[in-house]
Amino acid sequence: MLVVIHPLIRLYQPSRLLLICILGWQSLAANAQADQSQTEIILSPTVSYNALAFPLQYANPQGLLQITQNPNTLPQQVINSQGQSVNIPSIKPFRYGLNIGLRHTGRTGYGWAFVVGADWGSQFYGSLFKSTFSFNGYTINGWNVYLNYWQLNAALGYYLPVSIPVFKQSSASLFFRLNGHQSFNLRFIEPRQAFATAYPLNFTQTGQGDQVELQNYSARSLFIDPEIGLTVTKSIEVSASLSLPLQVTFQEKHTFFQANQPPVINTIDYRLGGVYLNARLLIAVKRFARRSILSPTQPIYQPTPKPPYRQGQVVRLNNVYFKASSTDLLPESFPELDKLIDQMRQQATLRIRLEGHTDVIGDAKLNQELSEERVAAIQQYMASQGIDHRRIELKGYGDKRPLQRNCPPPTGCPENRRVEFVVVNK
Repeated sequence: MLVVIHPLIRLYQPSRLLLICILGWQSLAANAQADQSQTEIILSPTVSYNALAFPLQYANPQGLLQITQNPNTLPQQVINSQGQSVNIPSIKPFRYGLNIGLRHTGRTGYGWAFVVGADWGSQFYGSLFKSTFSFNGYTINGWNVYLNYWQLNAALGYYLPVSIPVFKQSSASLFFRLNGHQSFNLRFIEPRQAFATAYPLNFTQTGQGDQVELQNYSARSLFIDPEIGLTVTKSIEVSASLSLPLQVTFQEKHTFFQANQPPVINTIDYRLGGVYLNARLLIAVKRFARRSILSPTQPIYQPTPKPPYRQGQVVRLNNVYFKASSTDLLPESFPELDKLIDQMRQQATLRIRLEGHTDVIGDAKLNQELSEERVAAIQQYMASQGIDHRRIELKGYGDKRPLQRNCPPPTGCPENRRVEFVVVNK
């Protein structure tokens, strides 16, 4: 427990602003569906700032001591119960945490996340007395508490796609999370000790001063923490949350003496929590993606150009489609491929290189593998129709050569998902 040195504290009551993040809700047109859903294992470092802590709660079973709370003023030097001056480092009301969990994003951009983890934080409480008293030659007018603590966390969140023209961010989501915390290992910063048993602290001298006793202590305080926020990119979240304790963290009894008489007895309730502003980094450790057919169906393009071709010419195979998350050709692809097969039958020297491309959405490694496997499937089909496979080279580019880069979900620029062939020899 700490008592403030009088010259270091100015007697004023600072105004406190409650910062609430009001996020605009914008509906996203969903006439079409994206072609990929994915589940990720995520690692989530988090930093939170306690913008508004819960105030102390005083009870006055005997007498009245006029008290004003001043939690925004942190003294750099205090007097302990042995009458010694102790320097205190700058204490900031931050929490630092690390969580791990699962995040799932559906084809339409809606999704959920479940994470567990731990964080470490510190909190400061302070108050000022209208009446002062002396202790070991110091004039005392304030009472302050500096705490450190650990918390175990679990959270379930739900994500909704939104459009944010200001950021021009295609992967933005509004999210709601319900967090649960359990704090433990609550410690004083000065004196450096954990809350274990009831303690007495005596600041009385020559018949005046303050005697302090620990009355109640919740060794493992539980909290619920509703949160609302925004993913400004797929990997960064900002939010505001309200950390609500389900019980008093600890309680002290203060008995003030004047002329050896206790005219005032107060109990003080201390609670962790408050309004927090949060910033969170989402690191995808592992991704599991699944592709599906666009809805509505793929657009119909102009027919593939017919020969004569020139050497090095790039020709797009329009209207060639595959099953979701598969290399199986859909039936509507065969007329387009059969035209190419007829052209190669009629022109025996024609040799081509099939090149596969995907969109820029999703995991790059999965996109690369998918492009390679799909051109191989086309080669296999053409070989089954009598075309020598040695006349057909293969190349997959994945998402490295998109036609369009600004491709917001859910459609994601279908023109990037294409198969082309290059005339190697005519």
